[in-house]
Amino acid sequence: MYEVIVHEVPGQELEVEVFDKDPDQDDFLGRVKVDLDIVRKARIVDDWFSLRDVPSGSVHLRLEWLSLLSSADRLSEVIQKNQNFTAKTSDPPSAAILAIYLDQAYELPMRKGNKDPSPVVQISIQDTTKESKTCYGTNGPVWEDAFTFFIQDPHKQDIDIQVKDDDRSFSLGSLAIPLSRLLESPDLTLDQWFHLDNSGSASRIYIKIVLRILWLSDDTTPTTPSPRPSSSGSGMSQGETTSDLNPAGPGGLTTPQSTRPQHTTPDPEFATEGVLRIHLVEAQNLIAKDNFMGGMVKGKSDPYVKVRVAGITFRSHTIKENLNPVWNELFEVILTQLPGQEIQFELFDKDIDQDDFLGRFKLNLRDIISAQFIDTWYTLNDVKSGRVHLVLEWLPRVSDLPRLEQVLQYQSQQSYQNKVVPSAAVLFAYVERAHGLPLKKNGKEPKAGAEILLKSVSYKTKICERSTSPRWDEAFHFLVRDPRDEMLTVKLSHSWGQSLGSLTLPLREVLAEPDLVLDRWLGLDGALPESQILLRVTLKKPFNSKTPVGAASLLAPSGPQLIDLYTYHVAPVGSEGWCTRQGPSREMGEWVGVQKQ
Repeated sequence: MYEVIVHEVPGQELEVEVFDKDPDQDDFLGRVKVDLDIVRKARIVDDWFSLRDVPSGSVHLRLEWLSLLSSADRLSEVIQKNQNFTAKTSDPPSAAILAIYLDQAYELPMRKGNKDPSPVVQISIQDTTKESKTCYGTNGPVWEDAFTFFIQDPHKQDIDIQVKDDDRSFSLGSLAIPLSRLLESPDLTLDQWFHLDNSGSASRIYIKIVLRILWLSDDTTPTTPSPRPSSSGSGMSQGETTSDLNPAGPGGLTTPQSTRPQHTTPDPEFATEGVLRIHLVEAQNLIAKDNFMGGMVKGKSDPYVKVRVAGITFRSHTIKENLNPVWNELFEVILTQLPGQEIQFELFDKDIDQDDFLGRFKLNLRDIISAQFIDTWYTLNDVKSGRVHLVLEWLPRVSDLPRLEQVLQYQSQQSYQNKVVPSAAVLFAYVERAHGLPLKKNGKEPKAGAEILLKSVSYKTKICERSTSPRWDEAFHFLVRDPRDEMLTVKLSHSWGQSLGSLTLPLREVLAEPDLVLDRWLGLDGALPESQILLRVTLKKPFNSKTPVGAASLLAPSGPQLIDLYTYHVAPVGSEGWCTRQGPSREMGEWVGVQKQ
């Protein structure tokens, strides 16, 4: 017996696959698919289903669609029925489901040294624990996370809530709520602030908790089970079930035509990032590390700079024998605002064996965001002398479309040693789902993944389970030099092998869309006539009002945001320059290495 929470979205299916257990690799014995909308209308489906993709075989399933009651009047009856249920699983069926919406907390305790915590919440019911996202550097976090649990007996179970710092060892407070308290609340709902135990005197957390009783009406009549199919014969054709022989389907219900959404539904924080632009200009009075004759003759240094921000490392080219080098290099990175983030600069003298340290300094990202434009010298720390000249820009505001020509003209006139042309825009792509993808060559449904490319930068989605209508719900972003000439490419494939179709989208088409947003189904080349993908593609053209006159630039809107450590951009640099990303890629377990230009 298995239980699952299903959102009432048309077109969903239950898929059952049968395998033969082997010591090396399990053998496929067939699969069954059932339209959940039929189950929803029939309430109970009890039938034999023929296995697909194999010559013969069938599976007997009993499927129940339960109603959600906002009253506890029938709870005792439900619990009694569940206790009489016999199955090979040790636990009886659930009597209710619990939905917890974790909103925010207020005045959480500070860490040692009066530092802001990075709170995360663990919510447990018996042996099941679920964890929220982490809100970095704040004692007033806003999570806006939702969780669901199956409940066997609300009279005997409690909700245990632990608020911890992100290292999971330092507690910021706790809360225990007996589910029996919900049974006494109107509509089985609690929606309020709760004071935290073992926390600060003013520490509290806002949570909405909803309990719903699972009910199957006594007057519901199950579909009459079909006779068990004969084991002889070749079986039914692919995609056919015993219920398919009756045009009305199980329970005498006509299979409805599923309706697909016409637009995407990304997270509210989609396309809210900004761009940090770092212009490494020059340095002065660096210390000399290359000495001769045992130090009797002072030499010079061959300096280069490493810049680290949000898990990304940029490196300048090396300037030979110069204590006052001029780099004139530009680096750009897409970020969101995260309190406490720093930009680290380290200078080294390039040597054949081991590079020598020439100094370091750190900058607070919050200060740059606040100022938006900084042009100044920074003194090197941990060395006797030296300073570095930087021009820093935070580009947070969207400009109007007529500025594009002006910006592109200005950007093209800029010249940097590492050959970077400043970005004119940021492209945000949200890959939601696909529909009608072709089957594999062996007739099985594909495990589909999508690769998104813009010039030399590419990202990959997760790989979905077998389906011709996969759903990814993933967002990506790219720096764009000239949206009039660049193209976004999307390639779909089975586990990064067999092609399932592709799409090429000129960005000039996005420029023609209202508000520079393209959001619709698009046909796939090299696939079936009905194969489509649902995308949202947004162009943001940032403008920094504090940049000196003439230095126009472009990018994204302001507001509280989080740094996405799973996205990055490699800016083209000189022959000795490089950029690495020091974190997991979207395919967890893979690492992005050095990319040399």
